[in-house]
Amino acid sequence: MKLFSFSRLGKASGQTIAVCDIGSGSVAVGIVTVNPVGKTSVLVSERRMLAPEERAKKQIVEQLKTLAQETAAAVLDQHAKRGGASPSDVIAIVHAPWVRSETASGSQQFDKQMPVTEAMISDAAKSAVREETKLDTANIFERSVMRVALNGYPTSQPEGKTSSRIDISVLQSDIKPEVLSAMKEALGSVFVGRTITFESAFFAF
Repeated sequence: MKLFSFSRLGKASGQTIAVCDIGSGSVAVGIVTVNPVGKTSVLVSERRMLAPEERAKKQIVEQLKTLAQETAAAVLDQHAKRGGASPSDVIAIVHAPWVRSETASGSQQFDKQMPVTEAMISDAAKSAVREETKLDTANIFERSVMRVALNGYPTSQPEGKTSSRIDISVLQSDIKPEVLSAMKEALGSVFVGRTITFESAFFAF
């Protein structure tokens, strides 16, 4: 699980990646390629949905697990029949109500202008998320620095610059553990041996 990621997935140039979209009652799976400039092309995709009566059942997580496994298997089979390269990685994008996201903000003040380092940014991010949160801290699965400002001015490349104040915003998300476990098992049984990276829909887009 990634904590304090400074880059988004999807920049894996030249790779073939499986992307799985887990909704409240649906699953979509696609095989995409990423070219050297970061543009993605969808090679094959399919979305399947649970029937309304299935969504109301207490066993909805098990229903989604089966749906994810069947959809992923069908898409991978279509891709293989077209002679496509096997996906090197799997990205699972999870939507509400299975995940919750919030933004935490913090700042650090220094006595003088200081060269900003990655360690300083990391410390500021950690201090920001120490505040009270409505999330389940035991099941937080992503934290990502979304915005950094030096002396009040936003910057996408803070390292190496000088500043007497760092303001930072961090996105963090939790996930229902039963959903995480179910999707790991379902997708892992299809994309055997591949790394599965989970992201909230907010972070992914």
